[in-house]
Amino acid sequence: MHTSGTIGDFFYIDANKRGYADYLEAALQMAAPGALLAFDNTLSEGKVLDQDPKPFVKAIQAFNQKVRQQATPLKTPSRPP
Repeated sequence: MHTSGTIGDFFYIDANKRGYADYLEAALQMAAPGALLAFDNTLSEGKVLDQDPKPFVKAIQAFNQKVRQQATPLKTPSRPP
């Protein structure tokens, strides 16, 4: 993945699930402040809750854990009544 000098506001990743952690790191390097990153199949039809998942589900579980550890919490402003 080429990252030199590229900056973006929105990234949609739909690729090899085992590579999601690498794609996350690359996207973070290319992302402008406030950028939105979206990754396909991160819930995998609920399979991420399985006790004995398939390898691609294990990869998604590991990715989701990494995102939970790195994510910046977002808060939307309150709307007036």
